[in-house]
Amino acid sequence: MKAGRVYAIFRKEAKEALRDRRTLIAMIIIPIVVLPVMMFLPAFLANPERNPVKIAVIQEDPHADSLVDAMRIEEVQLTVLDPSANLTDLVQRGEFEAGVIIPSNFSRILQSNEASTTITIIVDEASARGSIAVRVIAIVMGKYSTQVVERRVQQSGLPVEALTPIKTRTISVTTSGVGSFLLALLLPLFLGIYSVSGGIYFIMDTTAGEKERKTLEALLTMPATRAEIVIGKFMVATIIALASTAFALAGLVVGAGLLLSSLGGEPAGTVAFSLSAQSLILIGFASLLLAMTAASLEMLIAIFARSFKEAQNLISPLTIIVVIPALAMQYVDEQTLRSLSLVPFLNSMLIMRSAILDRVAFGDLVLQLGSALLYMTISLALAIRIFQSEKAMLRY
Repeated sequence: MKAGRVYAIFRKEAKEALRDRRTLIAMIIIPIVVLPVMMFLPAFLANPERNPVKIAVIQEDPHADSLVDAMRIEEVQLTVLDPSANLTDLVQRGEFEAGVIIPSNFSRILQSNEASTTITIIVDEASARGSIAVRVIAIVMGKYSTQVVERRVQQSGLPVEALTPIKTRTISVTTSGVGSFLLALLLPLFLGIYSVSGGIYFIMDTTAGEKERKTLEALLTMPATRAEIVIGKFMVATIIALASTAFALAGLVVGAGLLLSSLGGEPAGTVAFSLSAQSLILIGFASLLLAMTAASLEMLIAIFARSFKEAQNLISPLTIIVVIPALAMQYVDEQTLRSLSLVPFLNSMLIMRSAILDRVAFGDLVLQLGSALLYMTISLALAIRIFQSEKAMLRY
């Protein structure tokens, strides 16, 4: 194998990749634009402080002004309706996210210091905004109920402290903040997705696409060996996947910063730059392994395809497969995760997670790095072997 031939193949494929609009969109535009929007927009729309929920109130009790006033908060756009209004119809039509009916005996029951009264809430349970409205109403009612209970306790001669005979104190032992936890939750997931999807169009085009265009035969007549051709294509695919993950990381930091600022937490950029040099190196190396594994596996699959469309159908499930371990590791205990260190893709994601949370164990790290390198090598070796098979290469 000659390095000059590999470089010639690499340069040819890199030029073609940079001319391919689909590859550029998958590598740059989608990760750096979609991620911040996908993370920030739901948080912005769901935040009632920025986007108040519309709640209608029917006050059947004219003496219940104190409860109505308690509902006039920033998170609520309150409208008091006439008792004759059809509140159910208004909520069903979406004019209000929720409706509240205050019964006519509300004040009288509360003043009795004995019984309890019932507030009726009308909501469309299929509406996300309706669920937010119900949570806001529950908070308001909880605070108002606490005030009523405190008044009743004071009238009975008991101290207010009698309401809370048992108190709790929570001591946090985590070594990372909210930002680190959020980064450990999202980084492996998104980098896993974009390591697979970043170079997917280039790989399909440079294998099955060349078959379909009948240009592969001309490439095979070059002095370069088929192993050199595969390695040259693989190098370009890896660089494209790495670039995609880099842009995804930039988009993730921006999106996480917007999300944390909307939640009042620490900026994501602060979390990223507070990581140690060792952690950053491990995250970078794990990203490289993800990109190389994804590129080699996609080339192995795409070589079998007769057309670009068939390659797309064969490779597309990989984007789903890589999501499964990323989501699973959020709900699996640490002992189980250690036993899954040899699972493809999950091993690299576990390296990222451990580096962010500062929980790197040398034994686990060796297993995860070794298995990731092994899977990548096997996939690339199989791709080279299949590329050398005339039967596989001439499947049109």
